[in-house]
Amino acid sequence: MPVETVASEIDAIAGLYAFREPDEVRVFLKRNPFLFDILERTRPEIARIFGEHALNVFLETHYDVEEREESLWIKIQVDLNIDDAEELLDRFDREWWLKTRKPFFGVLGVDTEFCPRVCS
Repeated sequence: MPVETVASEIDAIAGLYAFREPDEVRVFLKRNPFLFDILERTRPEIARIFGEHALNVFLETHYDVEEREESLWIKIQVDLNIDDAEELLDRFDREWWLKTRKPFFGVLGVDTEFCPRVCS
């Protein structure tokens, strides 16, 4: 994939998700351009299932020291209690993620994190 195309794809992803540690996320995406499509297709599914409870949606990298592997995580910041957030995440898994994630398992994950309505 040409460098210009990769850069424009990363910019498109940045329009859908906030990047925590943006330089690290950009480097990860440059090394894993096969994630562009799934990231673009997943964002509307998050909006459909979490609705207004998805206050922010972030991409962040994680490094597993024991496995010596890096992965990218979609973090959905919600204003729900633990039970309600878990229920929506389970629904997201059933309706979308479990059917879609197989080629990306171990490289891309999704989770929720909690935040009061006033977080940014």
